[in-house]
Amino acid sequence: MISILFSGLVIGGGISYTSFLFVNKSFPTTPVKSFTYSIQNTGELAKGRYGRCNSPYVVISIHGIKKQLVFPCDERNESQNAKKVVLDIYEGFLGFPFISRKELK
Repeated sequence: MISILFSGLVIGGGISYTSFLFVNKSFPTTPVKSFTYSIQNTGELAKGRYGRCNSPYVVISIHGIKKQLVFPCDERNESQNAKKVVLDIYEGFLGFPFISRKELK
């Protein structure tokens, strides 16, 4: 009985969380806005056990909060030489921001 209840809660929570994210992303309430942020730090993630390359990342500050943006492996050279990041951001249906595009400059 308890295992059925626990399984139902886990499955229901997973479905509701996934649908929450899908609705927020699929129905934007604001147009896309571009913002340019200066890069504070760069680096590479460990490739792990089955990884083929070290994914590059950059650290930026958005409203005083540091955020780490991970890029594909083929942009490793660009991430090390870049000074700025351009983000296209829109607000989702439920009011949470969503990054639709990120580009190194």
